[in-house]
Amino acid sequence: MKKALIISMCSILFVPLFSWSASGHNAANTSIDVYTNQGNQWFMARRVKTDSKSTVKIKDVLPGKYQFRMDSKDQKPDQFLAVTIRLKDTAGKPLRDKTDVGVFMHVADHRIFGGTFRTDRRGWITLSGVKPGTTYELVVKGQGTLKKSGALARIKTKAKISGSAWFDSSYDRLTADVTRKTNGVLEVKNVLPGKYKFKVKSSDVYDTTKPFALNAQLLTDKGKKIKKPTTVIIYAYPNKVKTQVAEMTTDAHGWVTIPAVQPGATYRLKIKK
Repeated sequence: MKKALIISMCSILFVPLFSWSASGHNAANTSIDVYTNQGNQWFMARRVKTDSKSTVKIKDVLPGKYQFRMDSKDQKPDQFLAVTIRLKDTAGKPLRDKTDVGVFMHVADHRIFGGTFRTDRRGWITLSGVKPGTTYELVVKGQGTLKKSGALARIKTKAKISGSAWFDSSYDRLTADVTRKTNGVLEVKNVLPGKYKFKVKSSDVYDTTKPFALNAQLLTDKGKKIKKPTTVIIYAYPNKVKTQVAEMTTDAHGWVTIPAVQPGATYRLKIKK
């Protein structure tokens, strides 16, 4: 009876769907802390704000577990969110076609299946009826595509955030470097401070005498957007020894370019306090 009651409540509170017109309730213009469990560790991945319809929009979302938390002062009765997200696959590749997504809730030690839903061709899906503080799990039932393209190699990126184990965070292709001083430029948005390492797709052409450039849009440790020039310290680990290799300043939007990244090496990005 207890399990049946939980399932009944979930069917009322959680209605995943694909719709651009979905809205939440009683949570307009509210800051939301988005937590995720990646690499067997919960950490804060993003801080976003709902719009006038109690809806948040988030890009670059990996499959996994999520919680959408808010400050106690913002909590109200009969409150829920609509969350519009653009998903990646488990390797961090962008979705290029309509893809099925299994959605689960975790309530009182029960993993409850909410249904299978389909993204649009760019990986977008909307979840309506999301309760702040509840754990949701997104299981992408397909793979994105990133085809080979001449001499522009594909890069697999692994991350280690806030004490997590290593996990796949992105899989993308270099763009051309007009200066031709590198193999190309890897552009990545919404980068949390933490450790990163990069691997070239083995079947791709790559000049091992040259590095690639990393153009990253950094977030703060709390997943907030950077809105002013900010100092970032970059470490590498030659012979497993932590070594500071650069101190750079982002632009007013958090962008910084690291000009010489070597595949196979481990780097740490730290926001200077």
